[in-house]
Amino acid sequence: MNRYVEKKLKERMITLGFKKKGEVFFKPINDNLYATVSFGSHSHMIVGHFHVDPHIGICNLRVNQLSLTLEGIEGDPLYPTTSTNLEMILKCDSRYVFVKDDDNVEMMDVLISDIQKGGEIFWTKMSNLENLFEYCKLHFQLAPVLYYLRGEKEKGLQFMEDYVRRMSVPETDEEIIKSCIGGTKENVVIIRPGDYPNMTWKDYQKIRKQVPPGGHIVFPRKVGVDSSYLEFMKKYQELP
Repeated sequence: MNRYVEKKLKERMITLGFKKKGEVFFKPINDNLYATVSFGSHSHMIVGHFHVDPHIGICNLRVNQLSLTLEGIEGDPLYPTTSTNLEMILKCDSRYVFVKDDDNVEMMDVLISDIQKGGEIFWTKMSNLENLFEYCKLHFQLAPVLYYLRGEKEKGLQFMEDYVRRMSVPETDEEIIKSCIGGTKENVVIIRPGDYPNMTWKDYQKIRKQVPPGGHIVFPRKVGVDSSYLEFMKKYQELP
């Protein structure tokens, strides 16, 4: 993202009542909740153009503070608890294409209008703890925190135990193929540890050429969980 667009985005966000901290814009909803917006960017197929990728999020201080406590981190709870791409909310294709060395006034107006529209949808929904739980109920760390805040500590503990058990077993080929969009036995190449112990970029490119259009190369997740997650579980068990 060029500096001019970045500067104009900041000015427009400030007029909407947001303040920037790091790379994220925050706006208070109430004493516990903040609306959040952040921006990424990537190149466009047309030279001199680039996409802006807005992400809409919610910051729940109670959730974040409990997460930090369980992680053993003394940090600021002011960060997005969860977020999603604006286009996912509005169910539209990526359309925020900016031109370098242009004022981009019309595109800026579209982006800001969409942030207000899509943001209101997301912030209103995620301000409700039950909706936030439904949105994050499969997240390995947020789910138990939200179970606890709902008064369901035991369910949170059960969730973590199930997660650790599931992570202790390697993914099957069937599970991996099913997780890929349009995945089939013919278009998914699974590379497991030991298949290519000293894989080079040339090796990867060679494999890539063997994958049909729309296919996937998948490196399965590692087996087991980090010791930090086991410590997280231990501290969770000690909660009143």
